[in-house]
Amino acid sequence: MSALSDTLSRLGVATKPHAVWIGGEGIPGSDSPLTGRSPIDGSTLTTFPAASVGDVSHVLNSASDAFRTWRDVPAPQR
Repeated sequence: MSALSDTLSRLGVATKPHAVWIGGEGIPGSDSPLTGRSPIDGSTLTTFPAASVGDVSHVLNSASDAFRTWRDVPAPQR
């Protein structure tokens, strides 16, 4: 395991990032891959599928549904 992977694991960070998050759950994207690179030397840190237009629509619909529930919760309980 690389030092980066070890550190991310100890922090509880996934080594394979997700394109979008809905309700605390990471969802892989369904578009072409994105590559995360180190600003220090340009080496590849990770690669993962990007979010597609359909993925983003799903996220926005989920956020809209969650907001309708959240807005009915009194401010002191939020």
